[in-house]
Amino acid sequence: MQFLGVNIPNFGQQPVQKREYDNSTCLFVGNLSQTTFDGDLFKHFSSKGYKIKNARVMLDNSTQKPRGFGYLNFHTKEEAQRCLDEQPTSTLDGR
Repeated sequence: MQFLGVNIPNFGQQPVQKREYDNSTCLFVGNLSQTTFDGDLFKHFSSKGYKIKNARVMLDNSTQKPRGFGYLNFHTKEEAQRCLDEQPTSTLDGR
């Protein structure tokens, strides 16, 4: 790490690497209820047979309540496309 041209040691830590995201393996999920969280979203789609890497429901910073949308990250773009083709709509927590 450098600051104003001065080399600052990492004190034995590994250098931070940027994560690379592949948008072809990520799907937006909207119209979620206020009671749907990460685990609920993950369980719902993985129970339908999709190989999901992770699921994330976005939270309001001030209230920490779900904002009504999230993302599914799949292991492959083919799996994401299969989910999109087979489940263009799905009902979770009544929505």
